[in-house]
Amino acid sequence: MATGRGLHWGRRLNRRFPHRQPGVNSLLYLRLLGGLVLEEEGAPLTGRAAQKRRLALLALLAGAPGRSVNRNRITGVLWPDKDDEQARHLLSVAAYEIRKEVGEDAIVSRGEDLVLDPLVVGTDLDDFESALEREDYDAAIALYRGPFLDGFFVTGSSEFDHWTDGERNRYDRLYRNALTARAEALEARGDLVAATDAWRKAANADRFDSRIALRLLRALDAAGNRAGALQFARIHEMLLKAEFGTEPDPAFTAAVEEVRNRTEPAPQPAPRPAPQAAPASPPPAATADPVAAATSAPARSRPRPAWLAPAAVAAVLILVALAAYMSDWPSGDSPAGLRVLVLPLHPANPEDEAFADGLSESIMDALAQVDGVRVPAWSLAVALRGVSAGEAARRAGVDYVLGGSVRRDPGADSVRIRVELSTAGGDAEWNESYDRSTLRWRATWDEIARAVLREMEVELSQASLPDPAGDTGDREAREMFLKGRHAWYKRTKAGMDQALAYFELAVQRDPNYAQAHAGLADVYNLMGAYDYGLLHPDSAFPLARREAELALKLAPRLGEAYAALASVRFGYDRDWEGAERDYQRAIRLKPHYAEAHHWYSLFLLARGREEAASEEVRQAIQLDTLSPVVRTSLARHRYFRGDVAGALQDYEHALRMDPSFGPALVGGGVTLLELGRHDEALDYFRRATEVVGGTHPLAMALSANAHGRAGRPDEARAILARLEAIRATGRFVPPEWIALVHLGLGDHDAAIDSFEAALHNRSNGAPFFGIERLARPLWDHPRFKTLIARGQQPVAGS
Repeated sequence: MATGRGLHWGRRLNRRFPHRQPGVNSLLYLRLLGGLVLEEEGAPLTGRAAQKRRLALLALLAGAPGRSVNRNRITGVLWPDKDDEQARHLLSVAAYEIRKEVGEDAIVSRGEDLVLDPLVVGTDLDDFESALEREDYDAAIALYRGPFLDGFFVTGSSEFDHWTDGERNRYDRLYRNALTARAEALEARGDLVAATDAWRKAANADRFDSRIALRLLRALDAAGNRAGALQFARIHEMLLKAEFGTEPDPAFTAAVEEVRNRTEPAPQPAPRPAPQAAPASPPPAATADPVAAATSAPARSRPRPAWLAPAAVAAVLILVALAAYMSDWPSGDSPAGLRVLVLPLHPANPEDEAFADGLSESIMDALAQVDGVRVPAWSLAVALRGVSAGEAARRAGVDYVLGGSVRRDPGADSVRIRVELSTAGGDAEWNESYDRSTLRWRATWDEIARAVLREMEVELSQASLPDPAGDTGDREAREMFLKGRHAWYKRTKAGMDQALAYFELAVQRDPNYAQAHAGLADVYNLMGAYDYGLLHPDSAFPLARREAELALKLAPRLGEAYAALASVRFGYDRDWEGAERDYQRAIRLKPHYAEAHHWYSLFLLARGREEAASEEVRQAIQLDTLSPVVRTSLARHRYFRGDVAGALQDYEHALRMDPSFGPALVGGGVTLLELGRHDEALDYFRRATEVVGGTHPLAMALSANAHGRAGRPDEARAILARLEAIRATGRFVPPEWIALVHLGLGDHDAAIDSFEAALHNRSNGAPFFGIERLARPLWDHPRFKTLIARGQQPVAGS
């Protein structure tokens, strides 16, 4: 079908190459959407043809109408700083090296033009536009793995950058049109749920287009999700105001008012007949559209407007995260129950911030465990610290906001707490002051939570509000615990060391403080994890088990402790039934604990239960939208499932939240390796090392892998020697990291030996060896298959 827009898809491939069957005839394949990589039988091609300017030459030819480009045009773009004779010589050498590597007929000379033969080198551009020609929008959308030549550049050539920007804008526009056409086609068939999801994807591709926003608003409303429609409207309005200082189109504003004021259900649209195709028109020329350029350029090269203040940047990041939060809800469904945002209580004295945060989070935890009440994650509350109640309600899309202040008397164990419950419109519904002893910590937040529920008219029996599990009445122990959690979330070696010290101080103050013991278990679990490698598994995981079991002895209903124990059972014991039982128990006891959903999702992924794993990681994202930890987990899911380009986008999303978040830098580098972008991957690993502030053996091993893949074995072996020297000092270096170096060098037997050593060490990475994409060269190796089977067996005696 065609759409009412009369879309024209570009170069009319079937007329250009009537003999070509996309993706079938060519042995070599050039991918330009989402990066630039030349593949042979699905694997990135290395060697001379993959040198940067030679790939750029292939890109120029692939992107040209008819794949024919004049030599003067090529030299002017690729070698603008050379005189004509030098540039011509360099072009001849580049074409010769490509022909030598991939075949004499790959590049054909026709007078002063060079032509790329589609029977020798196929491209995703041809297949993308061919799919658009035959109106197969699903295929076209799947082929668009990211912006044109995403992250690829040629040093010293602004001409190449200018050409890339024009093509990038064009393909971005075609992709967005395909999303719109698919959504319209689904609407025409009357499939409201699928159409809503399609409009949501189109809106995510261009968050600032009020016309698409209007279609999504109407689709959400027609599908029965009026609350989701109004929430999306708030987000769209704030994005436009924060980014450009403008209001939405009048038509959008009028539609919002119609949805807001209507008392009866939205009318259900009848299926429309497919509109006739409009006459074809020439493809639009690339224009200097600042909005299109900003939304299609890679994140690292996108300039920030000089007028955009840091506060506005922070607001935009929060709003983008909120938009992702909204888009993660299932189509046609909205969060059930009353939604209450608990803002951090404001401390009268800055030194009491940890105390105030602890009290605020405890109230949030108590409310979140009540049926019929939904509470956004603590990270979102922290991001909105200091914002007015009405504005916070608008941004978070909640029904109520609880805020207030705390004043503690430093000379006595007393505290004055003032709390205020406001409606979504910012009007104060109720307020109360409490003068309490700090020793009555537990009773205080219980009392406040019950009062809040009463004011919201939530029916609550005396026994139905769960007692906070595993807490302490010791003020200083509680503050040490909060500081430990903050350090643990950094996911760095320094952060782990700090967290260990703070949690130890907490249990010294109160040996019965179960939450602090669970915190210690979390630290040891990460220290022993294969992607941190700070302790040998035989040292780390028994300590984690001890602390988790002690926490459960003190507080049998502590969900965090069950999650920590489940991680030991999963990664160290490979006790699948026990691990799943404890993950589920953790989620049942503390359903809003994002980390439990996150870890359980990885367990399910390792067990091959992808659908259930996706659901759990989606739950984690909904609970903790602004967490780089959870966003990185989503990236890992996509990476393991083969959506490498999608994984890279999520790693970049996490890095926008926290540019120094080491796991996202390492993970992003791994995805770049898989995309064949070795030098960019090396830059990510360098940045990860800078975050650590010293040696980073995992980043070193991955750098060696990158050098090996890029045909630089000497550099890879030099890094291997450094890793062996580090190991000789007694520092633990996980054997699977050494395996990565051997994989980059193509030494498969040595790589398998190292993976076997990791399995012998009871690495918690063993369940993932069979889906680790860097190990793909080994997947069909008999020894490796045997090793994978052993890694799925429970450890004897655990």
